[in-house]
This record gives sequence, structure tokens and C-alpha cells, in this order.
Amino acid sequence: MRLLIDTPALLWFCEGNAALSATARAAMEDAANDRHVSHATAWEVAIKVALGKLKLQVGFDVLFPGALDANGFVLLPSRMDHYQALIPLPRHHGDQFDRLIIAQAEVEGLTVVTCDGAFPAYAVPLLCDLPWLGSEIGQKEVGDCSDVFGWDSSPERSSVIRSPFHAARRIFPVPHAWAP
Repeated sequence: MRLLIDTPALLWFCEGNAALSATARAAMEDAANDRHVSHATAWEVAIKVALGKLKLQVGFDVLFPGALDANGFVLLPSRMDHYQALIPLPRHHGDQFDRLIIAQAEVEGLTVVTCDGAFPAYAVPLLCDLPWLGSEIGQKEVGDCSDVFGWDSSPERSSVIRSPFHAARRIFPVPHAWAP
């Protein structure tokens, strides 16, 4: 499977946060999968750290590129065709970083690993098996996560999410060489 990992999923993975489902973690750990992280994610994290809106458990330089390299994640640069795909993209989502990730997934044919309730409004494959959605693997309806994350996941914004599962081996935590 070819994955594009959204910002919260990447951070939860690196922190070992239980908010990331076992299904998503397994897919991210599976070295048989092509695992990409958008440059928009690095940009978003840098901006939010600088503004004091995000506190990392490790330094930015440990995460980018350290944790990416240690886990076999490939930084996906943006290209002009990614920007071109933003023009007709419906405005279901107001976060410009996420809109670029969606456009990249469309152009590159990637499955997005996300916990964002707005992503299902777009025609991109998603791996989004979250704990509050239940434990079954397969077709799922987006649950209400607005109380947890403040995201709009109302029924009119929800749709079916594809949630494949892959066996995995443990790759994280980052080797001590990356510790601050």
C-alpha cells in the first residue's frame, strides 16, 4: 500500500500515543508499504511550534528528518501538479496544509492515514480506523470526534472510510541517537 501520513497521525505514531489505532500504526510500521510524509506536514509543524500552538516531545530537528529516516518514511515534496490539483478541489476543509495533503494524495494515488473528520468528504482513499469508530476493520462511518479534537464531523460531512489492515513489525521509538 502507498500511504501519505497526515500530521496528527505522524505525531501520534512518533509519541506512541494510543489515540492512533492499531490498524493505522501497523500500516505505518509495515516496511512493505510505501510510507510518505508531505513537506506540508514539516511546514505545518514548524509553524505551529514557532507560534507556540504545538509542543513536541523531541526537537523539530529530531523529528525532521531523524524520525522519518529511522522509520523509513519518505518526505514527499510538492510539485506544480499538486498545486494545480488544489484549484478544482472543493473547499470541504479550511486547513490549507490538509488541502495540500489531499491534493498530493489525489495526484500520487496515495492512501491518507488521518484522524481528520473532514477528509472523507474528498475522493481519496483513507486509512482511518480510530478507537471511537469501533473495533471492526472494513467499511466504517466517521464517528463524532468534535468533542475530542474540535473538528466538524457532523453527519452531513461524513462518509464511508476504507480501513485496510497490514501486519507490522515495531520500528519506533526512534533510536537513542536521535534523542535531544
